Amino acid sequence: MIRIRLALAVSLILFLAGCASAPPPPPWAYSPESVYPRVEYLTGRGTGLSRAEAETAALAEIARNFGVAFSSTARGRETFSTRNGNTEESRELSTETLTRTYTELFCLKYAEPWRNPQTKQWEALAYINREEAWETYEPRLRSVTASFMAAFEAAGAADDPLSQYSRYRAVARLGNENGGAGDMLEYAQALYPEKVREFTAAQNALTDIPVRIQAVLDWAVISIRCSGDFENIVTGAIIEAFRQGGFKTADSTSRSTNRAEAAIDEGKETLEAGTFYTPRITLTVSGEGKTLFTWTASAARQGAWDASVAKRQAWNALALKIRESLLREFNTAMEGSIK
Repeated sequence: MIRIRLALAVSLILFLAGCASAPPPPPWAYSPESVYPRVEYLTGRGTGLSRAEAETAALAEIARNFGVAFSSTARGRETFSTRNGNTEESRELSTETLTRTYTELFCLKYAEPWRNPQTKQWEALAYINREEAWETYEPRLRSVTASFMAAFEAAGAADDPLSQYSRYRAVARLGNENGGAGDMLEYAQALYPEKVREFTAAQNALTDIPVRIQAVLDWAVISIRCSGDFENIVTGAIIEAFRQGGFKTADSTSRSTNRAEAAIDEGKETLEAGTFYTPRITLTVSGEGKTLFTWTASAARQGAWDASVAKRQAWNALALKIRESLLREFNTAMEGSIK
């Protein structure tokens, strides 16, 4: 009986000593906002079997504020051993973090982590001081949005609708590309909403671009003229290509804002085996007295005993090339000419 009482007393003493030696949780563990108020900080909380795993989870949580694509993968090794009939388990964990974003998480810091003795899990808190991060981020944001607004205003000042169309498309690409004005303003909105108000003009311009492009398409009319055509095959293909891009076309220059003039070199060969054509088209688009775009394309050689059959085959092959390539190359060339 004495031995039992002694064992219980020793166990109680050890239990109390263990409780006394366990460090108390840090203040943020009870309420992160009491230590890091939301108006001043962004926070992310995470747990894990190791300190590194908990901090990775906290990083993932804070990254979600910015819409950052974030993933973490854990690679572990588990070992088992038997001692006195009991199975013991040990686990080693390493964490690999993969982030894909247009910018860094500025001024990211971690509070002192702690290991919860009840759950045997580590707990971590990541935080960003909004004011401190804004001081780092704002100069770059201002530079990017200034460049974007200059391009936006230049697009509206272009002389003719096709130039405006191409410039607005280029501005849209500039604003929506990875790390562009759109991405940076979204990041800023999550980081410090109150500070973003002074960038309202850039935000409005981003949403206004599709409206402006449609207004230009409503204004633009391209007159089509093609010399050397056969049965209107190539002319019809040019009209179809531009209409796919939303442009209106006309056969008269009197009511057009821009001109598309094409000339076909038929590449005719008359041989004993028949008549052969290798047609080549040169297309020039102009506006306000300036050449905006020049394009050439050729079709594969076509031949037949009947010259009309050979020519129809060759012109149809050239028309197919126009339908497949003209609009895409027009947009690429026009947007690429804008610096």
